[in-house]
Amino acid sequence: RRVGGGAYGEVFKADWNMSDVAVKRLTVHRCEGDELETQTTQFQNEVQLLARARHPNVVQLSGVVVDDPSFLCLLMELVPRGRSLRKLLDAAPEKVTGSESMQLKLAHGIAAGMAYLHGRTPPMLHHDLKSENVLIGENIDGFVPKIADFGLATGTGGSTVRTTREKGAGTLEYKAPELFRGKPFTTACDVYAFGI
Repeated sequence: RRVGGGAYGEVFKADWNMSDVAVKRLTVHRCEGDELETQTTQFQNEVQLLARARHPNVVQLSGVVVDDPSFLCLLMELVPRGRSLRKLLDAAPEKVTGSESMQLKLAHGIAAGMAYLHGRTPPMLHHDLKSENVLIGENIDGFVPKIADFGLATGTGGSTVRTTREKGAGTLEYKAPELFRGKPFTTACDVYAFGI
């Protein structure tokens, strides 16, 4: 069942090994020969980095489908309820803006997830951190933010399977000023997006 989509693919809810998962079918660029081999190698390297990322505030990668280079899918953790922070703020802003403890809990969870990603070797950069890419799950303690939708941008300078409009890709409103001056994407750019 289709549950969402964006610039980099569609997301479906599916059953895998008797568990619900989110299946993200990636939109890939058509290429041939050496370019296809390079793209495939970079995709595999990026998936290996994501597969090793384990944090309660980061959506978990469970597997990939790579049988056909034009049909790449990621099997991801399905976040119960799975609405984004942006949707929560639009639908029920008082649940967040009316509670300082909720604001701190959400901010702390996002910051903890990003600190974990940036602390990896090599650092994992998000490239598109924004309220739409933070899913809100629930547990017995209430809302739990989960960083999602990396677009496979796990290293500096963009990714192999996403459109790189400028260095670092991402959403214009969340871009750090240095990216407009042609500087490379760094952890500081993710921190700037977190601040926005």
